[in-house]
Formats: sequence, C-alpha cells, structure tokens
Amino acid sequence: AAEEHHGEIVFTRQLKEGGTAHSFGLHVAKLAGIPGYVLNRAESVLKELEQSKSKGEGAPDTAASGQLNFFTLDRPELEELADEIENVDVNQLKPIEALMLLKDGSPKVIAGCTDYYPGLPQGSQLRDLLDISQIAELRGIAQTDQGWRIGAATTWTDILRAPLPPAFDGLKLAAREVGSVQIQNRGTIAGNICNASPAADGVPPLLALQAQVELASLNGSRQMPLSDFITGVRQTALRAGEMLVALHIPPHSPSATSAFSKLGSRTHLVISIAMVAAVLELKNGAIEAATLAVGSCSPVAQCLPALQAALIGKTLAEVKAMDFEQDGHLAPLSPISDVRGSAEYRMDVVAELCKRVVLNAMQEG
Repeated sequence: AAEEHHGEIVFTRQLKEGGTAHSFGLHVAKLAGIPGYVLNRAESVLKELEQSKSKGEGAPDTAASGQLNFFTLDRPELEELADEIENVDVNQLKPIEALMLLKDGSPKVIAGCTDYYPGLPQGSQLRDLLDISQIAELRGIAQTDQGWRIGAATTWTDILRAPLPPAFDGLKLAAREVGSVQIQNRGTIAGNICNASPAADGVPPLLALQAQVELASLNGSRQMPLSDFITGVRQTALRAGEMLVALHIPPHSPSATSAFSKLGSRTHLVISIAMVAAVLELKNGAIEAATLAVGSCSPVAQCLPALQAALIGKTLAEVKAMDFEQDGHLAPLSPISDVRGSAEYRMDVVAELCKRVVLNAMQEG
C-alpha cells in the first residue's frame, strides 16, 4: 500500500514469519510532482528488501549518497533493516536500471545536455529527465573482435584523448569542432547522434567509418546502421523504452586514413554551412576503397556512392585533376538556403570540400 505520511510517500508491505505478520516500508522524499518512474523504482527496491528478508539475508547493498533517499521504517521485528539507508544515485545506475526507468516512456534520456537545454522554447515546461552520462558501462572506447565499441556516454574529449588508429583521425578532427572545450568535455557522442541535427559534427565521420548503433530496451538489444538510424531532422528510429547504448565501428585496414573538413562563417563555435568526412584505404599510392559523407547539405547526412566509386583506383595526381561535381557525384544532396548560406553556395563549396578532404586523407597515408 502507498500513502502520504508527514509529507512523504510511504510504501508498506506485509511479511509473514512463522505465522506472524510483520510490516516494513519505504519512504520516498516527496518532491514537487514526484514522477511516476521514481515511484516505480521505489516499488522495485521494496520488493528487493522483501526478497532479502524472506531469504534471511541482510538488506541489498545498494547504499550510496544521492538525491532520492529510500529507507526502511523502524520496526522492532526488523532491527537489522532499521538503520539501512537505500539511495538511488544516478552516478551509480546500471544500464538495466536506466532501462527500467524508461519502460513507461516518461523520462527523456539526456547525456551532456549541451543541446537539450539551449534548444528548449522559452517558457516551456520541463519534463522528467534521465541523465545517463555517469553510467560507467556506457562510457569509454574499447577494441573488440568485431572492431571498436564507443559507449553512448563517451565525450568528445574522451575521443580526442583515445589512442585510435588513423582511420579515426577524421572523427577526432570533428571532435575538435564540437563547440568549445567546455562543450567537448560535456557533450557525448550519443547526444550528438540522437539530437539528429542535419549539422551534427559527429555524424559524417561516423558514417564514413560505417558505424552501427546499438539500441537497448528491457526486451533486448538490436543493431542497425547509423545511416538508417537518423530518419529526418530531429528524428530517429528509437522506439519507446529504447536508448542508444553504444556505437560499433567495423575494423579498418592499417592502410586506412581519414580526414574531415567543416566550413562555417567563422573558425570556431559555429554551426556548419557544409562539412565532409572521408575514410580511404590506399594501396600502392592509389585509392582501393573510399567512403565520403556530407553534413549540413540535406535533412540527414549523406554518403556519396557515385563519387566513392569514381575515386577507386585514382592516384593523388588524378584526384587533383578530377572534377568532383560531374556525373551526379553529389546527387544525394539537397541543401536548403538559410541564414548561413544559399543552396547554390552549399553545392559549390561541398565539391571543393570533398576534394580537399580526399587529398588530405591521401597525403596522410
């Protein structure tokens, strides 16, 4: 049963021991408009306490300092639990606990908030938020048998400091373009992707790396190409109860190189007019494989398959002489005119950016 008592929500349960009924409960500090998912979490913690008591065990060892305090009622029959303080601290959350909080779809997942709060309309009502940025299992970069895994809460500074192969140089260059150093320290790779801005700096280099996103819910996990995940402006393929937990990068050969270039109205702290990322594999001075992706020139960042095919076998001298605008090389792009530049200007500059990025990647190789 749940009832209000002295400004707190009190959960109580009846347990039977040797035919005698005992009760103990849980206090949840009542916040203004306490969200439903907090009450759900209180209910689950109480069930854990019940199970521990019924098995003759002590209270679960989940105590840690935090904002939402859970503690047992003082009952003589349960003295071993009377002084036990149970807290839910977002800094100690596990991914499964975060998914439990998402099951009713009430909180919005955030990780860094460098876009979320600035993007709120003036006077808008705040909703319940679930900050995953301090969940250890969701942060960090690791090499696996299938390539590389980048946790959702990995920051741009983490990426800059990580010892990654040359195929990731374009991603690192993009990381340096994400706002200021303070933004890079807070902003996360998953936040950049799930925000689904056409001008997201991280998306073109991740597309060029052929990244896959890993999505998880209480029903399990699934993977899909990043190119399929972002479906439109501020739109993704996330389902109710799901969150992005990691990105997976397939292995690239030691000969792979990469580059990134961004054009804006100034050199720093700018939303791009156009940007291009490329990952190349070279053999004997010629391009053996190429992936190019362009951002800020369509609702969703796009790869350029025709241009990629045209680059195969080209040497540095041949790339310098190549016309990047011919033969429908830029066909997937559909730029708009806005305060940063006209559609025509974007199409002109993106061809030049493509050439520069390919040349830079070849010279690095």
